[in-house]
Amino acid sequence: MPDLDNFWDVRISDDLDERILREASAFLQERLPEGAEKTWSSEYFRWKLEKNPSGKGFLSCAVSNGNVVGVTSITRKKAWYKGKIITVGEIGDTYTHPLFLKKGKQRKIHDGTGAKKDYYNKSIFGCLVKETRERALNEGINIIYGTPNSNSLAGYKKRLNFIVHPFNQIRTFIRPTARGLCSKYALLGPVYNSMAFAEKTFTAASFAYRKVIGRMYRYSFEKLEKPSDDIDELWGRLKDQYQFSLVHDKEFYQHRFFDHPLGTYHVYKVSRKGRPEGVIALRISTDIRGRKCCVLADWLYDESVPELFPIILSYVMQMNRQDDVCYFHAWSGQNSNQCSALKRQGFVSRNECPVIFYQNDEGSEIAEDCNRLNITLASTDNV
Repeated sequence: MPDLDNFWDVRISDDLDERILREASAFLQERLPEGAEKTWSSEYFRWKLEKNPSGKGFLSCAVSNGNVVGVTSITRKKAWYKGKIITVGEIGDTYTHPLFLKKGKQRKIHDGTGAKKDYYNKSIFGCLVKETRERALNEGINIIYGTPNSNSLAGYKKRLNFIVHPFNQIRTFIRPTARGLCSKYALLGPVYNSMAFAEKTFTAASFAYRKVIGRMYRYSFEKLEKPSDDIDELWGRLKDQYQFSLVHDKEFYQHRFFDHPLGTYHVYKVSRKGRPEGVIALRISTDIRGRKCCVLADWLYDESVPELFPIILSYVMQMNRQDDVCYFHAWSGQNSNQCSALKRQGFVSRNECPVIFYQNDEGSEIAEDCNRLNITLASTDNV
């Protein structure tokens, strides 16, 4: 256990000093169970905060006796909003050492009076979020969003002036496999082979059916080794489906999926008569419980064509079916066609996934007037 005391200081780390990056990465990785897949590294922070084509990001750390005990970051993103491209920020990586959740205080007393002053002086999470948010706002990033977990959501809403988007209805969808069910329920072990055969038959039958429909409409698939030039044309044609979305151009796909320092993604393009109609990206990874999963990280397609998403979904599930995968994972909710297609493939809707915005004029406007958001798992950098 590191040598800690009851006091901590804020370390503004936008210079991305290598030592602080290593210590912050080690601190964050230690919060995960032993054996979990590597999620943070100094290369990861440099990828999203320094080598990011959208611009340099922001990193704040809390330090006690030279040890990192808290982290928060904001990553710059290019977004499509109100008919133009703007720069927004995603807030995340908000972790606090367990020993400082209920005790400890900032060594340098925070300015101000009343309850908020006390909160910022005692809460590493609150202080780092405020410090990082203010630096982003000062550099003209007026829209800051996040996808917090249940541990931090209340703090964002009650203490830090963030609002949950009221029109957003994103939910987690999970599709367990025979391997996953038998791993969770030991009593199913004796019938694993039968379950695996049934699953394989169902997936193959669904794929065959969608393949026939796809041929009728002359759809073809291609696994990309790098972003193709026609992705810019696809994004330009489809961007007005959304009121708010990360920009999905060629530069986005290169940086987000092909240049990621820790994850390997499979990216597929679907075309019709030589014209791109959609792109989907997925990743085979290991969750914090050591289970192998297939994450449907991101998709872009013409949502006015009802048969397209079911065809894309059945294709990638067939192409990435592996015996040791325990479940498939996706986010969806606002598009009823997506939800129906996921459920037909055996996905089950689980918990809600709130999307928050900083409640300034711009964030309030999005919450009040913007009801077509394109938020996928890849909208957060930790997938």
